[in-house]
Amino acid sequence: MKPILCRTLLASLAIGAVSADSSYTQQQQPLKVISPETVEQLPSNIYGSSIPKHPPIPSIPETVYAPTSSPTPPIGKLSIHIPTGVIKLPSRNNLILMGCILAANNGFMNGLALGGALKATKQAVSAVTGAWTTSAMAAAKMDHSLLQTQVSVILSYMGGSSLNGILNPNGIENALPLLVAGLLVAAAHSLELEPLPTWILLALATGITNSWTSQLAAGNLLRSAHFSGITSDMGTFMGQILRGNLANAEKLRVFAMVAASFWIGGWLSVPAANHLGADALQISIAVYAVIFVRLIMG
Repeated sequence: MKPILCRTLLASLAIGAVSADSSYTQQQQPLKVISPETVEQLPSNIYGSSIPKHPPIPSIPETVYAPTSSPTPPIGKLSIHIPTGVIKLPSRNNLILMGCILAANNGFMNGLALGGALKATKQAVSAVTGAWTTSAMAAAKMDHSLLQTQVSVILSYMGGSSLNGILNPNGIENALPLLVAGLLVAAAHSLELEPLPTWILLALATGITNSWTSQLAAGNLLRSAHFSGITSDMGTFMGQILRGNLANAEKLRVFAMVAASFWIGGWLSVPAANHLGADALQISIAVYAVIFVRLIMG
């Protein structure tokens, strides 16, 4: 019985497949190419409903910038929503000017810390290349106090940059990091702190500032605190120019302006410290406040 039943089932399946194939062949119709002019002449209910006509896709204004889709905003006057209001990024030249002012401010604070105006000990708070080497030497010499200071400055500078990344994860969306940096400097000035907490607060502030200005333009054009990379890039660009490659001539000009601003800030820290002492930090606080308010007010 089983062989007969199997043969019956196989025969049924074969007949069904042949029937389906012949039915499909009979239903197939040759394709017809219809021109757009013909489609326009067809009645609206040929398919039981009117032919849908898609509206034209609206063009996107060039001035609109969405930080989530473009990590590097074009330099221009843009309105960006932030939790406390709207900031308007200035024109390209004013952006560069703002980056130079903040670089001078970082150089100023670094000069005050290195010059001994703030504490009896001296410490760089706006650059960490030296801190990396000094921490390694301190570890080799088993100088735990010096090692703690250098590692704290490195981590604080890095932490400040991370804080800006948290506040601006998709490019410059707000100016809150400048407000935070100003508050940190105000705390370092007003609180009676030991040297190490003071260096930590100032390194946090310069790290935030450098990270924020680095996002203002493509290619880290406006780094305002750490100048090892800028110095190297300037040398590279000068060599390229000597060989006739002017592609980075504009970058060289901007880098030179920012580096000169940082140097001028360090120079100004000397007479400021002579006249004001530790109160010279109030100048840095005022710089943060003015730029923050200017961005918020537009």
